[in-house]
Amino acid sequence: MKTNNFKTIIEEDEQQYARERSEKDRAGIWGMLGAYKFVGQLVEMYVPRAIEVLISAVGGTAEQPPHEPPDNDRSEPGGPSSPNTGR
Repeated sequence: MKTNNFKTIIEEDEQQYARERSEKDRAGIWGMLGAYKFVGQLVEMYVPRAIEVLISAVGGTAEQPPHEPPDNDRSEPGGPSSPNTGR
């Protein structure tokens, strides 16, 4: 059976439309994910500060634990792990 040129053109157009539509959908999804990520970062950054401002406006204090650097060497000076002891 002979292939109809018009039928071939229609099939090629359908394939091209499907590819373009898929790319457009993918771009839309990535755009929405980017927007959600941006909103999430805004919330993560500003909501805790806003809560602190509200607490201080009411007259309370937002107590935060003091920031102390980690103490990796808990031995006493001159103890078994200190240098120059010969142990």
